[in-house]
Amino acid sequence: GVCVTGTNSTFRISDGIITGNTANVLGGGVSVEGGSFEMKGAAAVSGNTATVCGGGVCLYGAEAEFTMGGTAKITENETLGMGGGVYICESGTVTMSGTANIVGNSAVHNGGGVTVWDGTFTMNNSASITGNNAPKSGGGVYVAENGTFTMNNSASITGNSANDGAGVCSDGEF
Repeated sequence: GVCVTGTNSTFRISDGIITGNTANVLGGGVSVEGGSFEMKGAAAVSGNTATVCGGGVCLYGAEAEFTMGGTAKITENETLGMGGGVYICESGTVTMSGTANIVGNSAVHNGGGVTVWDGTFTMNNSASITGNNAPKSGGGVYVAENGTFTMNNSASITGNSANDGAGVCSDGEF
């Protein structure tokens, strides 16, 4: 996959695909360690795996930012830990807009679509989280006690599955 490191580093993808990668620890498709990652157009992060967290994208560090817009998708990624699609920790920031979609991802623990462990996640416009699975909590989104999750406009979370909180399970701020 891709590893973005350093506060001044930026990786942008538009209409491309990151697929078929495996990380032994974090971020099967993309790992953002203090820089920024931007997906737009019809870009996709699909079919990636991480052993610990963030099958598709892992974001960590106070300077780490991830922006997802247009018709971008994070789809069919998996992890043995948390955050099948996206994992956010150590004060990272993620913003979804347009008709961006996190769909069909899975986590063995919490947050099939997204885990907000310690950071901020915002959904705007018609962004959606659909058809993700986590056997424990938060099929769509899991928000830990130090996480913050905000939905605006017509953003939606539908058709996800989990034992607790199929759409959203929040121990943090929602």
